[in-house]
Amino acid sequence: MGDRAGAAGGIPENARAHGSTCMSRPGLLLVAAVVLVANAFVLVRVAQNRSATVQEMELTERELSLQFAGPENSRIGLVLNWIDATAPWYWPWGSGQPTTQAGWLNEAKLRELGFDVSTPANTPEADLKYSHVFPRDAFVVLQYEGPEWEAWIKKREQEAEQRPSNLPGSDPRRMSHLIAIDVGRDPTALRQRYPEKQRFLIVRGVVRLFYQKVWHEQQHRLSDKGFLRGQIEVTNREIHVPLPHTSPLSSLPGNGSSAPRYVVTLRYGTRFEPWVAAVRRL
Repeated sequence: MGDRAGAAGGIPENARAHGSTCMSRPGLLLVAAVVLVANAFVLVRVAQNRSATVQEMELTERELSLQFAGPENSRIGLVLNWIDATAPWYWPWGSGQPTTQAGWLNEAKLRELGFDVSTPANTPEADLKYSHVFPRDAFVVLQYEGPEWEAWIKKREQEAEQRPSNLPGSDPRRMSHLIAIDVGRDPTALRQRYPEKQRFLIVRGVVRLFYQKVWHEQQHRLSDKGFLRGQIEVTNREIHVPLPHTSPLSSLPGNGSSAPRYVVTLRYGTRFEPWVAAVRRL
């Protein structure tokens, strides 16, 4: 009777504990092996990407904003900011009405990217047909300043002049100076089209197809007709800052400065994944 005390099903306590330890050891080894393989995969991937620099550009705080994380903000990262002039723009003092045209990321460009746009956008079937379309991987061309960026700035400044006097102002020139101007499936073809690496950055992204209803100005409502437009999402936007490059950034307060406070040398490798090569204060 005394031998059964503190045991379950007649198994002594020390035997159960020993069995539990033996059973858990293979599991721990498996977990360790998975971690090692995952780390090795990441290191190989990074090495492949950095085996060659395919493009390099200096960008300021406007394009690469600070992001702190971890205990006492011990980890420093950057977020790539850019402008999509084709997206519906709801400026704080704007009308809030949807755009009436697709811009350059239109039906023809969506067809080039491989989207099925065979159903005409002005038919009743279009709304249902294009309501759930899978996105497509693509490469996005970001231009630093240039005529497209200036046109976007001018439009924002014109809207600012029409804002109510009780709304605060905001200078669009303080925003990113990178603007999306093209997309494609082949980065080599895009680089041939935009050879100036100091002006044109080619990055990985995703394009989504949207069916946009047209705004009926007279009736102040969405009409029954629509058009197709694309929307861009740049991937790999969050960029880790290696410890050797953190000192110029670690003492800076959060975002909100009226002028850029630093310049970052950003490099992209063979896999079009970015890394920080240098940081300097302005």
